[in-house]
Amino acid sequence: MFHVFKSKYFFWLDIISAGAETTPDTIVRAITELVRHPNIIERLQSELDDVIGKERLVEEADLNNLEYLQAVVKETLRLHTVVGLGIPHFSTEATKVSGYDIPANTQVMLNYYAINRDAKVWKNPLKFDPSRFLNSPVDVRGHHYVLLPFGAGRRRCPGMNLALVNVAYNIAQLIHACPISLPEGLTHLDVDVEEKFGMTVARGNPLNLLIKRRLPLDVYRRAGLQLSGV
Repeated sequence: MFHVFKSKYFFWLDIISAGAETTPDTIVRAITELVRHPNIIERLQSELDDVIGKERLVEEADLNNLEYLQAVVKETLRLHTVVGLGIPHFSTEATKVSGYDIPANTQVMLNYYAINRDAKVWKNPLKFDPSRFLNSPVDVRGHHYVLLPFGAGRRRCPGMNLALVNVAYNIAQLIHACPISLPEGLTHLDVDVEEKFGMTVARGNPLNLLIKRRLPLDVYRRAGLQLSGV
């Protein structure tokens, strides 16, 4: 019984600790791209206003009705895959893959970063373009092997569903409730996309933004939010 409890404890600890880094990193990368593309952030705000209005904040139940938001999340996960390499696996026996001989007990890792930016699959792969996912069957849940931010099969990321909700919800809340601007003297052309490689692929430099109120003050108060300087 102890061993079962111990394994479950570390399983959930792994999910929490992994999500504590990868989810915020993904949100920051999404906001970075939105700030760099004013036309995209305007389109997203327009969708949020049409679906949510300006008399309440975004709720989790709204997420499935926000098609462009979901496209923004997918494109962020494609272009800025925070886990560049998959979990190591080992071949159980000798095999051949695409003409390469793989001996038994060989460590194999999938390069998600390269797969998600493959120019043979994606048009303008380094361009942030959420519209590529509108009316597209390709999803991020591991069913399509051209897009694998969470892996695939039985060993895909166990925190995938939680991560997708958290990323979409936080982006929607921020873009709907707050106008985002850059410090004085900077434009969207000054925002870099430098990356820092480690256990995850994160933004290389701090992202400094100005956040203001966008909705009627009563909307924030009903949600229990205390605002200053408004």
